[in-house]
Amino acid sequence: MQIQIRRVAKTCSEFATRMEEVETCISRLEDDAGSQQVTREAMEKQLEDTQWKLMDLEDRLRRNNLRVLGIPEGVEGSDTHSFMVALFEEAFPDLQQWDWDREIQRAHRFPFNRAGLSSEGHDMPEMTKIPLVEAINHGEKIGMIYKLFVDLQSDDMVHQNERWSKWFGKAGDWMGQSLAMADTTLLSANLNTQHYKTLVDLYYTPAKLKKWGKSSGLCNRCGEEEAEILHMFYVCPMLRVLLCEIEVFLKNITGCNVQLSAMLVLLGVMDSTEGIEPPLYKIRLFLFVAMAIFRLCIATDWIKKEPPTFEGWRSRLLAIYNIELSLYKLKGHKKRHGGNEFGHH
Repeated sequence: MQIQIRRVAKTCSEFATRMEEVETCISRLEDDAGSQQVTREAMEKQLEDTQWKLMDLEDRLRRNNLRVLGIPEGVEGSDTHSFMVALFEEAFPDLQQWDWDREIQRAHRFPFNRAGLSSEGHDMPEMTKIPLVEAINHGEKIGMIYKLFVDLQSDDMVHQNERWSKWFGKAGDWMGQSLAMADTTLLSANLNTQHYKTLVDLYYTPAKLKKWGKSSGLCNRCGEEEAEILHMFYVCPMLRVLLCEIEVFLKNITGCNVQLSAMLVLLGVMDSTEGIEPPLYKIRLFLFVAMAIFRLCIATDWIKKEPPTFEGWRSRLLAIYNIELSLYKLKGHKKRHGGNEFGHH
């Protein structure tokens, strides 16, 4: 009997030892499982980051990206691709031969969708490392061109002008004061030098200046050496002809007869003319947009050795108007009038 009792006690002791070993093993497995969970989450995050970097690399190397600024948060719904196809089809009706559904391979909110923002849109952060093309203005400017066409007497033009002026140039107070006379012959040599340096800083980098050279497509003085760039900006007769055409167009659009000085326009400073109808400050917003596009034409067309043209200026202005109008309508605003009037002048 004693032998059997000792045998049972030994068996129980062995079972207890085995139970302790099992508990130790289970504890070790739990620790390993927790460690693996942390590792799995880290790997998932690393995989997500890698996928994002791969998409970015593909965008850089294989696709021509178009970055559209100012689209209100959430207006695209759940199908961003279809929204962008519809937007471009309406914004560029002259490009009917384009299959936008095929041209736009992928569309997404970049860098991410942010909930809780105003439906009026938001400013996109600076993405200096991503080589994207900015197609339209920032969100705060959506619909402003359209509103200007339907109501030139809008009370918020002065306030909007202050916001837009930050976008349109580096002209300081000294420049505005010195150019108020609109007579370049009265400016000192020092101010003319400052104007020249400002223009070069605004439009032309040293790399572009090296490519400048002579061109037979412009007037004789425009074909001279780089030192005559000042002539192109200020007194080139081809600029004067182009400005006259733009003056007529702006008069038809706004009903305002404003004489444009090439130097004032290129520096982003408007003449403080008084006694005109409608008051200049009421339409200055639109004039700033028109003149910014004029400066863009000069900065791009002359680099390509081609004189800027009225049609080139008008087509760019119309493209911006169409984009702004399309976004304005997509936001749910009703179009009152003037949608086609702009294109017929």
